Amino acid sequence: MLGSMGIIFVLFIFTTVFVEVDTDSWQRPFFAITITTVVVMNIAAAILSGGLFGIAGQFPSEYMTAVVSGQALGGIFAALCEIISLTFGASPNTTALVYFSIAIVVMIISLATYFLMSRTLFFKYYTHTASRAPRRLQDETRLLGEPPSSPDFRIILRKIWLYGFSEWFVFVVTLSVYPAVTVLVHSENHGNGHLWNDVFFTTVVNYLIFNSGDYLGRIIAGLFEWPVNRPRLVAFATILRAAFVPFFLMCNSTPRSNLPILVHSDAVFIALMCVFALSNGYIANIAFLCAPKVVAPHEKEIAASMMAAFLGIGLAFGSGLGLIFVEIL
Repeated sequence: MLGSMGIIFVLFIFTTVFVEVDTDSWQRPFFAITITTVVVMNIAAAILSGGLFGIAGQFPSEYMTAVVSGQALGGIFAALCEIISLTFGASPNTTALVYFSIAIVVMIISLATYFLMSRTLFFKYYTHTASRAPRRLQDETRLLGEPPSSPDFRIILRKIWLYGFSEWFVFVVTLSVYPAVTVLVHSENHGNGHLWNDVFFTTVVNYLIFNSGDYLGRIIAGLFEWPVNRPRLVAFATILRAAFVPFFLMCNSTPRSNLPILVHSDAVFIALMCVFALSNGYIANIAFLCAPKVVAPHEKEIAASMMAAFLGIGLAFGSGLGLIFVEIL
């Protein structure tokens, strides 16, 4: 984990340096550098995510809620930063410099706190307890004259696949319309010269309201932890969320050339966004909470890492669908 965090930290510094560099005379090399940086950063982020969820899966469920909720909390912070930037009319260069500088500070704090946390007795107790389980299992199998075995990925997958499907599909649905389609939705009074309609509507509704609802949904899931041990019900609720897709496609988004606009009201769009965000956060967290509970203690880390993989694949699938839905408009 420290290695992937270090790579992201270095790349953030590298990117921040380019904010004040004039790249007009070497656009293609700069584009190649940017794409390479993005690819490497996302690979490191995927490794970090898998490791983080793997560690969190060894702790009690409330710690998994804290980790999962932190993703949405980061979105709220980013949305507030954008709203402040719009309020003061900061230039794109200044905004980018502030954003990346804040990210670097957060990365320094994260590296320091993880380094300190990994040395606490509390952290060592839970991670060592999980790591001792397979050794105890191997000792028992030796006494029985059987060859020792390590956790079987296929067995773990059979136990958690419905939760994995739910984690995958919830993000396929979400990313298929958010933000690719929803960011194109304008206020019904757009163009009237009002700051809310022309400047703040998209940022507040698409980013602040969505991330706030997503965060609230994850917190509620952590408090109630329902439904537990009912993976089919979780999967069914996840499939129902697909109904949001046609509703958002019919909202007041422009440009469009194929589909009609059936939902003009700002209130309806905001209400849809609230329910959409709440359900995303709730299902995403409940699947993460339940998956480690259906496996043996020594399988929890692998199960949580598998769930992180399902999440990442869902994000990729959903992003691809988002491009298609924009063209369908």
